[in-house]
Amino acid sequence: MSPAKAVGWFYSPIANLWKPLGVVREIWDATIQRSATGVMGVWWACWLAGCVAGTLQFWVSIHEPSAPASRIVPLLLSFPSDLLFIAAALLLVKIILSVTSEQERNASRQSLQ
Repeated sequence: MSPAKAVGWFYSPIANLWKPLGVVREIWDATIQRSATGVMGVWWACWLAGCVAGTLQFWVSIHEPSAPASRIVPLLLSFPSDLLFIAAALLLVKIILSVTSEQERNASRQSLQ
């Protein structure tokens, strides 16, 4: 997949639910020969759950009255979304570091040949 498509899938309204996962899995499979189903699945589940929680929080916040006390519920709803996005980010960093490390090993092996 081209780099432009890899980025573009995040902005496609329906395809963004599965295509970015496919892009990352394609990169993983081309670089690392072992399965990453667990890490990929948890990363993507955290990402999607964070999106759902963030959308719910946004919907509640725009439908709440403007009184200061009513802002507590949307604020409390933002914590799960934030935690899920933080978990997704950390898992993606782990995936990227694994792929980068393997690509560096492959490059050093090729330079020795």
